[in-house]
Parts: sequence; C-alpha cells; structure tokens
Amino acid sequence: MMEQVISRAAEQGYSPDFCITPDQTLKGRPYPYMIRQNLMEFGIAEPREAIKVGDTTSDIEEGKNANCWTVGVIMGSSELGLSRENVATLSQKELNVRKDAVRKAYNKAGADYVIDDFDQLLDVIDALNK
Repeated sequence: MMEQVISRAAEQGYSPDFCITPDQTLKGRPYPYMIRQNLMEFGIAEPREAIKVGDTTSDIEEGKNANCWTVGVIMGSSELGLSRENVATLSQKELNVRKDAVRKAYNKAGADYVIDDFDQLLDVIDALNK
C-alpha cells in the first residue's frame, strides 16, 4: 500500500528521504516508535531537535510520547474533517467555531503549537530556534 502512495507522490515531484509505517514497528500512533525510528535514521539523538507536525490528536500524542515539539495543523486536517468545498460553504463564524474546537482538542492533547495552516510552520520553527 505505502509503495503505491510513494509512487504517486513521486509522480507529483515528492520523494521522501525515509518512510516508516506502523507495521514496521511494535505499535503505531500514539506510541512513539515511528518517530524514534525516524530520529535514528537521521542520527538525531535529542528528540527536542525534531517537530512532529500532525492533523490529528493522535499525531500530537505520538509527538508528546516521543518528547518532540508538537504542532497541530487545523485547516485541511482530519480533526476538522472538511474539504475545501465544505469550508467554502461555511460562514466565517461557523468556520471559526469549528477551528476553535480543533484548537481545543490539540491543546488538550498537549500540542506545543497550533497553527491554522502550513504557511505558519516557518514562524514556529523560527520561534523554536531563538
């Protein structure tokens, strides 16, 4: 299955440096094993040198369990559960209510940062590097 995903991604110009799936570890999310395998693959001894960016509370829990920085992304997330078309039909007020619910869920899961979209990730990285 993952081979098909990687192949399709390559057709669109994306090729990961490393890929690990839950069936290659003891357990999947929220256990930290996939993150730990990534850290070992890249020779990173200190988990706080890594950021787990995710779109589910399970992603945040995985990052916390691995002792990484964690960032929850709201727009386009599984937690928000809305397609672009769905978002376009909502009033700004309704969208804000739904985004606030996702933000609260990420914070409850222990997220270090919550961002609306990936455009804000570089700001998080800048903040962590200070």
